[in-house]
Amino acid sequence: VTACRHIYETHGLHMVLYDGLRTTEAQQLMRETDIVKAHPQWLDGETRLLSPPGHGAHPRGMAIDLSLETADGVLLDMGTPFDELAENGAGPDTNRAHRDYPGLLDDVRENRDILTGAMVRAAEKLGVPFLPLPQEWWDFRFPADIYGAHDPLSDKDLPPQMQMTGGVKSIVPDFSSEHFEQKKQIILTRSANI
Repeated sequence: VTACRHIYETHGLHMVLYDGLRTTEAQQLMRETDIVKAHPQWLDGETRLLSPPGHGAHPRGMAIDLSLETADGVLLDMGTPFDELAENGAGPDTNRAHRDYPGLLDDVRENRDILTGAMVRAAEKLGVPFLPLPQEWWDFRFPADIYGAHDPLSDKDLPPQMQMTGGVKSIVPDFSSEHFEQKKQIILTRSANI
């Protein structure tokens, strides 16, 4: 909320949230998509791009994938589409999605700097460690020593309306209809005091 507010108040832009929590079942389904099957090198070795189910920050709810858009809903040019996959071994000189890619146009660099700057500024303001993933301009996460201390989540760990695959029976009861409204009010109250 802190970063969103800063971006809106300073630049008149909105954040776009593409991805956050990705349960172990959702990670497995990603590995079974046609594009991943066409690129098996994305799953293993030095060129691995997709973590095995349960690995990494996303299945712990400790990574988010973001972009920016205008108030009219037009995505800003960030140099690549969200989730453009380059070979993991590709460094900043060849991976256009890399934060340090030298071939970016000035407006693209500025757009990325707005997003990254707001996220880093918010993390500093809140006193939390936060890592902009170098290989992906859209990925922001807690460091591995933090997310690694927590277990990954499965669909069964979530209430039915939060499950991602629908293939697992939840052990968590459904939320009441007032639950999300109450959470929204808490977030709005806290963010007004930041």
